Amino acid sequence: ARAVVYGVNGTVYDNGSSEGTFSSFTAGDVVTMYVKSGSLYYAVNGTLANSGSAVVTGITEDTVFWLHALSGASSGTLTANFGQQPFVHTTSLES
Repeated sequence: ARAVVYGVNGTVYDNGSSEGTFSSFTAGDVVTMYVKSGSLYYAVNGTLANSGSAVVTGITEDTVFWLHALSGASSGTLTANFGQQPFVHTTSLES
């Protein structure tokens, strides 16, 4: 399986290799992940990372995604919305 990690500092890793540093996030931010046509996009508070371009391409069904939400902390809370309620922020990718 392929692993893609989005770190709290904004760095995206694809199987351990850095794809670049994009939008960082902090407590209270809303991080959104989109997979469209084999490409991965991230947004923080409704603003797409990487100027709206994909941060990783070539995504297949065996890819595992991870949001690394802790930085220097031993615990924290992450709330996920898989479409069970309306999203707080929207982007152009949702059309």
